[in-house]
Amino acid sequence: EENGCKTIDYIKACLDHVEEDYEATIGIYEKSPNIIVNKKINKNLYKDNYFSVTIEVENKDSGVAAQNLLLTETIPKEFMIMETSGCEAEENLIKLNAPIFYSDEKITCSYTLYPQKVGEYKLQTLITYVDGNKLFEVKKEETARVKDYGLGIQLGKLEKENYNINDNVRFKFNVTNN
Repeated sequence: EENGCKTIDYIKACLDHVEEDYEATIGIYEKSPNIIVNKKINKNLYKDNYFSVTIEVENKDSGVAAQNLLLTETIPKEFMIMETSGCEAEENLIKLNAPIFYSDEKITCSYTLYPQKVGEYKLQTLITYVDGNKLFEVKKEETARVKDYGLGIQLGKLEKENYNINDNVRFKFNVTNN
């Protein structure tokens, strides 16, 4: 009991007000987990260069456990999953299962990807869990923009069109990273 309230499973009943003639006002509230998802991904991604993604899930200040929490992340086919920590890779999926996810508990899933193609890709986290008898979903999406190294070389104008084998040639060029 706390401040005239009593919690039983997912229900919180509170004695709000008592009248002189033994009449009372009682509030009944349904409690539910408060699932918070944070996702960290590097913003500078390059083809053929490994990068890491970290997903943190917390049941913050709810006083109630979530049940059968399942985190899944579908990885685009243009990426290879290299390693995981706190979760598992299964074909093109990252998965984490927490049968009981207590209030104020935190879990972390980290994985490393190897991008094989340049492009823009969605990395969507889907979390499902049961709150008493209801199924809930939480989604968190990040965009992975994979660039090529973009090394461009531009030669300046040559002094003449044809050169002989032993001629010395001096080049001026600019290197840019797009």
